[in-house]
Amino acid sequence: MGRGSVSSVRRSYLPALLLLSAIWGSSYMFIKVGVRDFSPAAMVELRLLLAAAVLILIGVTLASGLVVWGRRPAAAIPEP
Repeated sequence: MGRGSVSSVRRSYLPALLLLSAIWGSSYMFIKVGVRDFSPAAMVELRLLLAAAVLILIGVTLASGLVVWGRRPAAAIPEP
């Protein structure tokens, strides 16, 4: 693998890393705003419901075979 390919791989991760940092950073802003309007217990419930919805969506997508990485489905166990 040449030096140029490593650089291109690093550049290809940049949009995903920027999106991740925006989501991660915005969560602190939403917590700060949400604490004014909701009780701590309600905030925990909302976060758990949101996380469960996202995980269910990912699970359904992977189980349906819509997302395939390489030649095997993403949910498949990798070969040893």
